Amino acid sequence: EKMSPPQRQVMQAHEALARLAEAKTPPTLADLRGQDADGVNHAMQLWRDRGQPLALATLAELPPESRGAALKHYFDNGAEGIGGEQMAGLDGLALSVEEKSALLATGAQARWQREADGAAALDWIQRIPDRAAWPEVTREVIEGYARLDPQAALDYAQNSMPDGPLREQLEQAANAALP
Repeated sequence: EKMSPPQRQVMQAHEALARLAEAKTPPTLADLRGQDADGVNHAMQLWRDRGQPLALATLAELPPESRGAALKHYFDNGAEGIGGEQMAGLDGLALSVEEKSALLATGAQARWQREADGAAALDWIQRIPDRAAWPEVTREVIEGYARLDPQAALDYAQNSMPDGPLREQLEQAANAALP
């Protein structure tokens, strides 16, 4: 039976996913290139469930039509395990300012929501290159951190943050929450 080109493409993508599921090692960029965003996300989930998350550098090299969704999925579903090494690695990736800003904001929010680690979340926020992405995630982290542990928040602001509006906001919120 003859298949139309779109049908053939869908069948080939499903076959490629089946091969990825049977593979012994995580997929490479070449393995993922034929997948749409859903296929890439499926592969990411499969390998994360196996304890071998895909490399952020691999995802950053995907074609634009699947890269954005894959990177968002990566941070939305695995940011709690991402540390300073991966965060530092963002600088070397071919990401737009918007992509990097969105990823860092998502990572900061996930660190706060999943681990209540205000210091780690603020470290991520301070690296966001597009300051327009700061307000919502920053407010959530600052208010929560100051309520959860006002002394730790104040110590972090005074000892680990550069002078500026973010530090001032945290100091004010922490001071207001101190007994």
